[in-house]
Amino acid sequence: METVAGNIFMRFSGNYEMLETGHEVEGHEHNFDHVTFFVAGEWECWQFEPVVNAQGERQMDAEGKPLMVQKAHRMKEAGSWLFIPAHCHHRFILRKGPGKYVCIYSHRHPEDGRVVEEDLGWLPGRS
Repeated sequence: METVAGNIFMRFSGNYEMLETGHEVEGHEHNFDHVTFFVAGEWECWQFEPVVNAQGERQMDAEGKPLMVQKAHRMKEAGSWLFIPAHCHHRFILRKGPGKYVCIYSHRHPEDGRVVEEDLGWLPGRS
């Protein structure tokens, strides 16, 4: 569920429900910068960045999955936040619940990356 305040969007984990210890947010990435604010619980946070060649192209493994290198591993607790740059693969595990987090971002137009107030979903947008 997404909450809107002007051009700022907030997506709460678990549709406002508290999450249990052990809850895992599978690794994923977005085409825009955003901040995750940890409302409750103690979270293990992993950040990875893609391996790129000299031409800036992402490198793939034998199965066609992007190669990633660990950028950061942190523990976060209630009241803390984490900046996640565009294209940074990230994963969270709730180590001590109950837990809750919210992602805070602006939707961007997929063609030119400008911030827009309408919900364009998770379409690509330059950051």
